[in-house]
Amino acid sequence: MLGPVPYPVLGYLCLAIVWCAALLCALASVSYARTLAARFRSLAKVRTGTVLAGEGEGGALALHAIDQLGRAMDGEPPAIVFSDKTYRGEVFGGTIDANGSTVTITGKGSLEVWPDAATQTTSATLDGDAELDALYKDARSSKGAARTVSVPFTKGKKVWFVAEGEALVFLSAIEPRAFLSARVRAHLAFAVVELAICGALTYVATRAPAFGVVSTIGGAGLLAFFLSVQPVGVAVEEASREPFRRFLRGVHKRSAPFPGGVVPGRTTSRVESG
Repeated sequence: MLGPVPYPVLGYLCLAIVWCAALLCALASVSYARTLAARFRSLAKVRTGTVLAGEGEGGALALHAIDQLGRAMDGEPPAIVFSDKTYRGEVFGGTIDANGSTVTITGKGSLEVWPDAATQTTSATLDGDAELDALYKDARSSKGAARTVSVPFTKGKKVWFVAEGEALVFLSAIEPRAFLSARVRAHLAFAVVELAICGALTYVATRAPAFGVVSTIGGAGLLAFFLSVQPVGVAVEEASREPFRRFLRGVHKRSAPFPGGVVPGRTTSRVESG
């Protein structure tokens, strides 16, 4: 019958598991950086301009929209939690002033549109308690409260775009190549830094004597590293999502409880205290 596994063997087995996680996260980050770098190169012909006119509603040249679903969160105060369902862009046609030359866009249909985060957040903000109250009953139902957060590209808006003839194939409210370049650097930096941290902690954990104070501190550091490296990697990747499909989500709270404790959509309409 085999005896118990020696502690040093268990220690090196755990160390191997930590290094597997570190290498996998580094490889995933480098792979994502390569994808972003390819996207950067594909936008070599991007131009800057200003929207002159659009044929869409309100004079919009194009539109970015996120379809969301809201779920009620009873509490003090009540709130609605929104999740993203679909991301879409649409071009309606119009004209763009590209440094003195007018570019006419006649093609209509789906389009990759990048909104800026500030405008998107403003568009998603509920206009006071009245708008939240109007959605709350549906938000408490099994279907949830559906809404669409739209960001139109109207006259005077600065844009970065790629056009083929009179067809628009890409439109952005931010400098796309600068965004992609920054995210490539972030992913490469993450890969280098996380491997360096893992290496430094490994050096500390393997210092003699085994399972001494210094070695134990290194082992505890490796455990913390193992538990945190994947969530940090996911956070870096989420921050690198192209603005077309950037997470919006959102939690919108009422400024105060419902008047008289009457909650829209509740079977028992009054909230009793105590």
